[in-house]
Amino acid sequence: MSKARVDRIFTETAVLTYCIDEDGKSFAFSFNGNPLGDELTPEITGLPAHLFQGYISTKDLPNSPGKSFSEGYEEQIRTVCQKDSVNTFVLSRFPLPPGGNARVLVSLRDITPIKALAGEKISSELLLGLVAGNMTDVFCVMNLENKLVFLSPSVEKLTGYTVQEMTDMNFFDVVDPEFMPVVQKYLDIFQDLKSQRFLKEEDKHSMTFELQIITKNKETRWAEISAFPYTDLNNRLKGAYGVIRDISEHKIKQEAIQSSLQYEIELSQVKSKYISSVSHEFRTPLSIIYSNLQLLESHLYELDAETLADSFELSKMAVKSLLRVLDKVTIIDATGKGKLEFKPALVNLPELIEKIVRDLNELEIVPGRIIAKVDPVLEEVFIDEYLFNHIFSNLLLNALNYSDKKQFVEFSVFQAESGFLRFEIKDNGIGIPLQDLGLIFEPFYRAANSRYVKGSGLGLAVVKECLKLHNGIISIDSTIGEGSTVKVNIPFRDEETEMKLKNKI
Repeated sequence: MSKARVDRIFTETAVLTYCIDEDGKSFAFSFNGNPLGDELTPEITGLPAHLFQGYISTKDLPNSPGKSFSEGYEEQIRTVCQKDSVNTFVLSRFPLPPGGNARVLVSLRDITPIKALAGEKISSELLLGLVAGNMTDVFCVMNLENKLVFLSPSVEKLTGYTVQEMTDMNFFDVVDPEFMPVVQKYLDIFQDLKSQRFLKEEDKHSMTFELQIITKNKETRWAEISAFPYTDLNNRLKGAYGVIRDISEHKIKQEAIQSSLQYEIELSQVKSKYISSVSHEFRTPLSIIYSNLQLLESHLYELDAETLADSFELSKMAVKSLLRVLDKVTIIDATGKGKLEFKPALVNLPELIEKIVRDLNELEIVPGRIIAKVDPVLEEVFIDEYLFNHIFSNLLLNALNYSDKKQFVEFSVFQAESGFLRFEIKDNGIGIPLQDLGLIFEPFYRAANSRYVKGSGLGLAVVKECLKLHNGIISIDSTIGEGSTVKVNIPFRDEETEMKLKNKI
């Protein structure tokens, strides 16, 4: 029995409805949902005359309201026998209105074809079609020539192609070319099975793999394919069948979980580097402070004035070093939270440069190594003093730390074109490897040749964030063993700035 026949039986079943009033008169006839009026003849309905007469004109037909229908509707199965046929009807009666007995709605449904269907044996092909038609996954069968001989309708939802379109083309045409080697691997296994005369039980295992397909509208979707070889009763290979499942949403969730896991790993690594770097940066200054306190505690009255002064000076330098590390950490933290702000104001540039150099000299064992040259035409400029201080304190400190204590660092400041300040810091230190130049502005990153120089790896990260708020640009030219030149451009004048400069606000 075909599926088409099943569908036809259910759609073509005859249904006759009509009403009976309190006087037993029938009216408002309808056949298969189409109104026929208040008069009815066998020719109009197409029902056999004996059925028409037997149910509408005889005493067998409910032609009066009869008893009360307060308990609900009444339903009966009635069979009418003729010479050549037996017909079965479902007779239903409904009170109008519900619970009353004034009128009755009668429904007469011919279920003879349905009863005949129930007694028939459904073919395996129809059963397969019914099951596959209700699957959300795609079920397919492939013959020994790698041609699809069966494909469930759900393939259209997955690929956008109809069953007919997919059958006419090669299924592997929708596979992303990147995954064809995966498909070929399992086709080769299937080819090996073809060469066997009979399949053993251990050869009848499933093959499951994932790939991407390209849909009719050029979208990419993930699919999981589980394929199985099948044989006849004599264990001869006849083909393969498989289930194709859309796992696109699963993949999206999986990637989200992996990204989240990777983020947690990276966050853990950053925390570890942070603790390690800060601990290292704190250890030396704290050791200096502690040793000086021990010295003062044990020999306070034995030390001369010069030794005491040196001890206090070293302690102050250590405290300043700690504060610098804390400043770096504070800026990185504020940047991550979006709380680092740009607050420009009129600043005397030569005085600010002098202060930065002076503060760095106080941190140096060998002071006076910075040679600052400021263009005399530069006086008051419109910049953020806090950010500016951190930018050039860190850049100059790097130049000092990565140079020999006997070498000088040149710091030049002048006005460039189009309202930019140009800053150049030149040292003759160890230089930066080319492969590290693109990474040194990341937090905690340190160049490969810097392991023997103390540092937290936060200085250039601070420079990067402060410059970003200042709309500044930085570039570094470096040669291993010869030194580095850092160039920074910072805008310092716009229409608002000019007005403030003129008014000396």
